[in-house]
Amino acid sequence: MDFQKISQSILQWFQVNWIELLKYLIFLILGFFVSAKIAGFVAAIMRKKDIDKAVISLIRKLIFYSLVIVIIFSVLTGLGFNVASLVTIIGAAGLAIGFALKDSLSHFAAGVLLVIFRPFTIGDYVNIGGDEGIVEEIGLFHTILKTLDNRVIFIPNSSITNNSIFNFTREDKRRVDIVFGIGYEDDLKKAKELILKIAKDNEKVLKEPEPQVVVFELGDNSVNLQARAWAKSSDYWDVYFNLIENVKLEFDKNGISIPYPQLDVHVNKE
Repeated sequence: MDFQKISQSILQWFQVNWIELLKYLIFLILGFFVSAKIAGFVAAIMRKKDIDKAVISLIRKLIFYSLVIVIIFSVLTGLGFNVASLVTIIGAAGLAIGFALKDSLSHFAAGVLLVIFRPFTIGDYVNIGGDEGIVEEIGLFHTILKTLDNRVIFIPNSSITNNSIFNFTREDKRRVDIVFGIGYEDDLKKAKELILKIAKDNEKVLKEPEPQVVVFELGDNSVNLQARAWAKSSDYWDVYFNLIENVKLEFDKNGISIPYPQLDVHVNKE
């Protein structure tokens, strides 16, 4: 094979067709720009109709990439390529490509299912297979979570559909459950009254359902009381941390101990 002749042929083709090539290059760039604008326009209309953000994101990407494919085939046709033959070749290779990209295709299919059935949406706080964070994006192949300490987690969509999903913000309120241990010799009723008062005095604790304090367990080293207080999902952690801190302070003021595991060893001398 004479590479010099091939390079000369290519150079001659560019010299003859450079104006045509430039025209289609401009057409390609404009096509990409117009595709993005059309996809953005459709997304804007969907946003006005209060359609879910995840659905909008998916449809916007599908419209953009579909238009881009049409534009690329139009350019190839204009440059004299036999698009029909190219489509036939792609179709024949489709099966092999499908096997090679089976994982990517499964991620795509799972992404579509996530958008349709909506176990969560953008902005929800979720736990997926042990990964916890705020849903930033539901993409075609993976979902992005941002953790509370600002880490970003990319989760393949197919692994999401195969795992348990805990959505902490789907409902507008949650119950805050906290266990407090007191000593067996401490005043049980007084401890319950203190915890209940602290919960009721917290402005972010809902009045209905009313807060409760129950004897949860008679442990090895302590009597365990469980505080149950309802709060808005957005206020969950504020209520959680506030109750723990104030209960500890009130227990200290009122002489109620919080036992810790200990072992008493008795030595008998003969």
